[in-house]
Amino acid sequence: MKVVEVFINYKIIMAKKYNNNKGFLIIEMSLAEAVIDCGFGILCDNCNERVVGENSVYYFAALNRLFCKECTDDIIANQERYSDDIPYEVRHYNHYAKILNLPVV
Repeated sequence: MKVVEVFINYKIIMAKKYNNNKGFLIIEMSLAEAVIDCGFGILCDNCNERVVGENSVYYFAALNRLFCKECTDDIIANQERYSDDIPYEVRHYNHYAKILNLPVV
């Protein structure tokens, strides 16, 4: 696949926890990390637009989905974080945190 070949040659390592005012566990990462390391596709799971050309993509652990910046901001603004979801959110966040060499929570 040509997209993956390009990423292999130009992989940028930048994964980090994305802080937000509601405390959602979100990982900001390069598209190469999302595709190569985590196995995500190249579409935002909310708006279905291609995220190729985006500087960063955002893994939203509570929803177990990958989003573009605009959709991430919209979801943070409009979602509530429920305590019942936290074990699910932590489990999914830690799965990808380990893959991306980030500290687990």
